[in-house]
Amino acid sequence: MILVVGAAGNLGRDVVHELASRGIPVRAMYREFADKEEAPPPGVTLVEGDFRKLETLVRALDGVDAAFLVSKEMPGVIEREGAFIEAARRAGTRRIVKLARLFAAPDASSILHRLQWQIVEELRASGVPHTVVRPQAFMQNVLLDAPTIQATDVIYSAMGPARLAYMDRRDVAAVVATVLLEDGHTGEDYAVSGPALLDYAEITAQLAKAIGRPLTCIDVPVEAALQGMLGMGLPGWFAEAYTGIIQFAKEGPPQVLTTKFQDIVGRPPTSFAQFASEQRSAFMPLAAATS
Repeated sequence: MILVVGAAGNLGRDVVHELASRGIPVRAMYREFADKEEAPPPGVTLVEGDFRKLETLVRALDGVDAAFLVSKEMPGVIEREGAFIEAARRAGTRRIVKLARLFAAPDASSILHRLQWQIVEELRASGVPHTVVRPQAFMQNVLLDAPTIQATDVIYSAMGPARLAYMDRRDVAAVVATVLLEDGHTGEDYAVSGPALLDYAEITAQLAKAIGRPLTCIDVPVEAALQGMLGMGLPGWFAEAYTGIIQFAKEGPPQVLTTKFQDIVGRPPTSFAQFASEQRSAFMPLAAATS
């Protein structure tokens, strides 16, 4: 039995579906069943787990062989994931697969990188067998730009020339599922990547090719991105943390390509061109997309 923490989130949901597609019994953990947006796939059972109540986490882990740990990066994430790690230690869980950020470090300029470093250090100190998986960025993030692209044929980005090895989120789920199921990964710390380093100008060009019309990429200052998110009513902590990620990508260590995805899963990672072609209807003007 595999437990997926954060099953209400995008990646958690992808991991649940990936495991279910392989015929693996899955237990999907939700803080409340009200967080569940859809009926679970065949072979998936639901369990409630409250990070504030250790006994519910231990109960969720009963009979579990391995667990995937990811949760929202929001205030209290260290306490929440720390509670789960302690519950796994008490339950004798054989393996945790932890999602973390590449280049997480105690002195990173991004607060989210610092938080992830602290959680991984706590996991290492716990004695629970574990594997860390570190993707760089998700291709699905560009879907957030779809309404603007539909209306204006413009992508606004504060990323500047930063080049990242974007991954299809479903590829990350495939790595996680494989590591959960296979022996031989304990103690490993995997940096996984897509097949190419891309900046937003290159992403814009590939999207334009996929949808068959010209698009423009307009670079905006990081401060403008911060004010834009605050103007949309997003929480201040989220806006500041997200712009911290942007600044880290622009000024931090250079991103890298690795072969770990293919080494683990046994196939090449999805290219952005493939992703853009598959998702092209999301970026088409509404009239064209529905005609």
